[in-house]
Amino acid sequence: MAGNWDSEMGGIHRPKHLGQSGHPIPAPDDRTNAPTQIKNTTSIRLITADVRNHDLRRLGLLFIMSFAMRRIISPFIELIKPRIAVMQLVTVSMGFIVARINCPTALRMLLPLLIGTFLTASGSAALNHFLERNIDGKMERTKHRPLPAGIFQPWVAATIGFSLLAAGILVLWVWTNSWVTFLSFLTAFLYVIFYTPLKQMTWINTYVGAIPGAIPPLAGWGAVTGHLAPGAWELFIILFLWQMPHFFAIAWMYKADYSSAGFKMLSADDRNGSATYMHMAVNGLLLVLASLLPAKTAGLGPIYATSALALGVWLLVKIRSFKTVRDFKTARHVMKASVIYLPLLLAAILLAVILQHYSAVG
Repeated sequence: MAGNWDSEMGGIHRPKHLGQSGHPIPAPDDRTNAPTQIKNTTSIRLITADVRNHDLRRLGLLFIMSFAMRRIISPFIELIKPRIAVMQLVTVSMGFIVARINCPTALRMLLPLLIGTFLTASGSAALNHFLERNIDGKMERTKHRPLPAGIFQPWVAATIGFSLLAAGILVLWVWTNSWVTFLSFLTAFLYVIFYTPLKQMTWINTYVGAIPGAIPPLAGWGAVTGHLAPGAWELFIILFLWQMPHFFAIAWMYKADYSSAGFKMLSADDRNGSATYMHMAVNGLLLVLASLLPAKTAGLGPIYATSALALGVWLLVKIRSFKTVRDFKTARHVMKASVIYLPLLLAAILLAVILQHYSAVG
């Protein structure tokens, strides 16, 4: 009993397992915490479900974006040929920059000029896809384009092409002038109506196609002055001649593809590449001479002349390499050199204009 009971200051202390009445206290039972545990479990399940739903929504969004990119956005970008459009922006800027030397207030025209040019170039490219959809399906390098691959229906490409072309012409008509609008429409017309079908008739299509390809500098010049001066035609000649080594090199690289599709290219009947080299070399030499003209007529000065001459000689060296080794790799080097040449020539023009401006201000 002494182990269970003890008296202290008149009070009786009971063992901890007995209550005030002397009855045993029930042992703790986990069931007494059941409501709390149920709430916690429910909360965890709700949080888990919410996380799962969030992940599912995110996965769904990623799937939709991936589908849109693969089936809509990427094919659309390929349809409008952005590299050609960007090249037109470069060349139209060339004419704008040189013409602006004597008309500094025309800068407000630049943005609508670039937007309208990009839209018309993109629309023309889409219409080119539409017209050549059957031929593209026969060539290895083009059979995966949106139309031969069946990603877009032909009517979709035609609608996109006409819509972009109309939007571009409208922008140029409203925010530039009639010269620019006419020249841009002429570029699209010659490219789509004449050059595209001519590729199946004669290899002269390369020279004919170079005409609409050389018009953008005229549009850039016309945006500033509202008319075409001799300097504008010099830029036209430069760009016309530049296209010869560029496109003749491409024609040699893919001559088998072009022949299988029925395109009439110089390289098709040029077995040893001598004719291709002659056209590239002659036009390359004329290009070097033509590129020196703006140094005098547009007042670009000796720094531009030196830069243009150095770039021209470098391009001629690349063309010369095709004379000794006439294969895909060498032709590709010529093509790449021509792509590098044009932006660098524009950079030389821009530098000359900036130096001229600061010398006039000083």
